Amino acid sequence: MSDKGTRAKEAIFKAATKLLDKASTQGEVSVRQIAKEAGVNVGALNYYFGTKDNLIREAVYQHFRKSNERYFNYLSTLDMPPEEKLRKISKDIGAFYARHRILVRISLENDIFRGVKNPNREYIHKMIFLPLIESMTGVKPDLELLISIFADAFDLAFLRAVSNNETFGQYDFFDDAQRNRLIDRIIDYELSVLKNWPS
Repeated sequence: MSDKGTRAKEAIFKAATKLLDKASTQGEVSVRQIAKEAGVNVGALNYYFGTKDNLIREAVYQHFRKSNERYFNYLSTLDMPPEEKLRKISKDIGAFYARHRILVRISLENDIFRGVKNPNREYIHKMIFLPLIESMTGVKPDLELLISIFADAFDLAFLRAVSNNETFGQYDFFDDAQRNRLIDRIIDYELSVLKNWPS
């Protein structure tokens, strides 16, 4: 792809994520709005992505990839016990979810309901959560097991909060203190299950 094409795609990604971050729903953002924000014509979006769904999926993944790169660099500076690190990372991810609720919702809905896996999320699970949980529990869960007992609980809490006026039971996911208490409870429960996991 030419430099011009690369710059155009980058401008489209930035425009799409900016507009989605301000929206209440994905449907509020049109292809025309994205093209206008990016400074390109609608034909460029069709040429590079084919459909609005493809564009949004790729924009969301690019946003996560760049955020993850910055976050992984930051993680390499953290020196703390594994459980404390697990809680810190989980709460940081919770704050990211709360700040970018539409982008995260799109990613999770693609992942869970449409079977379109986000490689960035899988990388976080494999490279960060698996080693931390293994060092704390001695259990070597495979990726699917970890996702089902830890990440799915977290992601479900977020999706239910987005769908049910921001509450998940007694917790408001979009209130920092309440979200952090919910995350601590999820971690406490999941670690107790893993520590008693049969060898």
